Amino acid sequence: MITYRLSIAASLTMSNKITKYRETPILKSLLRRKAIPQRSWTRVLSEIIGGTQKTAAKRLADESTLSLGELFTIADHFKTTVTAMLQANFPEEKIVPGARKALLKIGRTKCPCTVVTRKDEPRKTDCFVAYKDDDENQLIVCSIEDVPNGMAQQGVLSLHVDTFGTSGPVVVILDDEETATLPLCRFIQIDGGFNTKYFKYSKSVLTLLEEKPYPDAYILDWTLSNGETSRHLIEEIRRVSASCPIILLTGTIQARTENESDIAELVRTYNIDVLLKPFPASIIVEKLKSVLSQKSQIYSGVADGY
Repeated sequence: MITYRLSIAASLTMSNKITKYRETPILKSLLRRKAIPQRSWTRVLSEIIGGTQKTAAKRLADESTLSLGELFTIADHFKTTVTAMLQANFPEEKIVPGARKALLKIGRTKCPCTVVTRKDEPRKTDCFVAYKDDDENQLIVCSIEDVPNGMAQQGVLSLHVDTFGTSGPVVVILDDEETATLPLCRFIQIDGGFNTKYFKYSKSVLTLLEEKPYPDAYILDWTLSNGETSRHLIEEIRRVSASCPIILLTGTIQARTENESDIAELVRTYNIDVLLKPFPASIIVEKLKSVLSQKSQIYSGVADGY
């Protein structure tokens, strides 16, 4: 995954020391949880990382260290994340002088990150640069080739990616309350193994509907900034996909500031699920697993001629 490779290049806060002392027991535990017989571990690992069985045997015997690239490959294979595998305590909320929250942009993917920038112009040695996106009111980090024309650029001194991409289903999350939503994104990604894409404005989500592949599911806050709601976005999602799961988050019914009949009409017309705020993050992970499992069964039934 391109997200992984750039994450490595950006020198994430995962030290080789942590990797060295945790990788082997975590890997063996993962193989056991996947019900892979111990006699097959060497063969299975060699097939995953693309090396010889002798090399895999050394990894399992802790005679040599798995590279970060191999860890990402293993995580991809088992549809999990390196974060979950290593159970590392990444300091997402650690206060670093001059650090700011931003979004790392890789193609159409945006990952929450923490960044420290220079005050002067970017240098040739900078891997990434940052610019202010006024439309989203957000600091964006990307390669220098991806900066829109005319944008003032800042060189990036350090970069910490708050979440890791996965090979799991792509889940788009829309909510204008960034501070409360980014921890939810991290939980859904790490605990559920989903590939979360966070957006603050509905117009950013609309661009995802312009070409395939479309996201696998959407989590949308009902009440957005400037008095906007997610109604128009729900209509557009259903225009391109009649079955893609949509989970609507709302606290307005409890507050009686939104007519219950409006929400009920959306549920009835567009086949969406509703969760009332506040709710435990684990609930939304289980809801995603449930609705995506049902969708998979429907497609499987169609393919089998049921």
